Amino acid sequence: MSEVQTPPSKGPFTSEASAKYRIFVADDDAASRLGLIVSLGAVPGVQICGRATNARETVRMAKRMRPDLVVLGMNLRAVSVVETVRRIRNALPRTEVLVVTPHDSPEVARIALRAGARGFLSKSDPHEELVAAMYEVRKGRLHVTRLVASKLETETERIAKLDASPDPTLTPQEIASVLARSEMKMQTEFAQIVEPRNRR
Repeated sequence: MSEVQTPPSKGPFTSEASAKYRIFVADDDAASRLGLIVSLGAVPGVQICGRATNARETVRMAKRMRPDLVVLGMNLRAVSVVETVRRIRNALPRTEVLVVTPHDSPEVARIALRAGARGFLSKSDPHEELVAAMYEVRKGRLHVTRLVASKLETETERIAKLDASPDPTLTPQEIASVLARSEMKMQTEFAQIVEPRNRR
């Protein structure tokens, strides 16, 4: 498998003593895959160390290449995103995963992040946001595309407020009930995605 090299230069992924930030690109669409390789490969300090066209190949090649970051750009069903992210993270705990998808569903974003992804972007996001996401992930922070983040924030705003600063009008039992319902909702959403696959 060939590597796409980038010229040495200063940037957010370089330092005097650091090696290249190695990125593995996985996308089942040839044009999209090439776009990611060209876009990411142009960032100073970044090296594209490999590429893949499907989930199975991604996991196999990532184990071999041991990249710093896997950019998972495949148009996968939600359950496949979860499985692929988990397999990569289980096999390579030091490798982070950034999901780049044509979907902007907060449900898919939520389960991808819970599976171990450190970032979630839409393919319609500009190059600048992709670079920003890589930078945030490398720093150990989560990065979610603005549109999805706003949807997630809307859905979880009340729960987060209750968790951080309980409403004095609610009893401890009522607060616990609200939080429990939120967790049950998350588990139900995940089960609805996973169970059809398990019945095959």
